[in-house]
Amino acid sequence: MRYRLILTEKKGDDQGVEDLIMRKPVLLLDNISSNRINYPAANPELQEGKTYFWQVIAYQKGLIISKSEIWEFTVKCKEVKALPPGDSFRELKLLINGNYYIANRAIRFSLRNDYNITKLKYSIHDIVNGHTEIKNVPEIRLQQGFNKVEINLTDLDLVPGQQYLLKVYPFNEPVLELRFVYQDNDTGL
Repeated sequence: MRYRLILTEKKGDDQGVEDLIMRKPVLLLDNISSNRINYPAANPELQEGKTYFWQVIAYQKGLIISKSEIWEFTVKCKEVKALPPGDSFRELKLLINGNYYIANRAIRFSLRNDYNITKLKYSIHDIVNGHTEIKNVPEIRLQQGFNKVEINLTDLDLVPGQQYLLKVYPFNEPVLELRFVYQDNDTGL
């Protein structure tokens, strides 16, 4: 069994796909033995924004065995890429050593509140200056169950590049700690 691939450009909105065979093809590959091919580099590139039709014909000893449906696609390679999402929410859990986090203007974490506690009890400490506690941290409201918490750090007068320690005091559980390096830039890089 051999295959033939026909690819033509759509010309105008009113033309039917049945005219595919009658038009001069952009690409005509014959005597294909595989069910997978790459677009030949020697052929002209398909054009951005243009619509194309394609069909595969199966034949054996010169006789057409089967034809695929006629498919249509539009080339859209220059789409604007969305910016990657901000930092993810790190799960707070008991960790020993090596749990550094880079916090760009905010620290984001998730935790589970199994009790009916409505206010997060936490503190932030300056590691470089003898673990002094940072004052006036924002109040964070919690709901029962899973919480995603984002603490805005821009109003706390933290020093970019310096290390800090976040301590979260869950009800009736051990203290959770997260060491982080504060950054203050627009790109997050």
